[in-house]
Amino acid sequence: CSLGAFIFSTLMRKYPVLIIMESVFLVSAVCLAVPIFTTKPAVLMPTFCLYELMIGIFWPGIGTLRSEYLPEKHRTTIMNLYRIPLNFLVMAVLLYQGSMTIRAVF
Repeated sequence: CSLGAFIFSTLMRKYPVLIIMESVFLVSAVCLAVPIFTTKPAVLMPTFCLYELMIGIFWPGIGTLRSEYLPEKHRTTIMNLYRIPLNFLVMAVLLYQGSMTIRAVF
């Protein structure tokens, strides 16, 4: 995570945050697609490490975007509004988990 933050701060000097984040999403998607094509540990392990690096770059990037696009006065309210539907979804799954098949849960 610290390495990702260091890389983000280095990239931010040269590139806009949106370009960095687009690249992070693209590389992350490719990393997550690799297990579809191979099961070789020699390929999966470096891909997983690269994905973890992308997560390390993601968090400072998303924090920067939040500070740019969400007014500080309303930031907490806006972020919490997105959590309400997620909480309802989690509650629904927990309430009905006994009647759901394993395939439906995962």
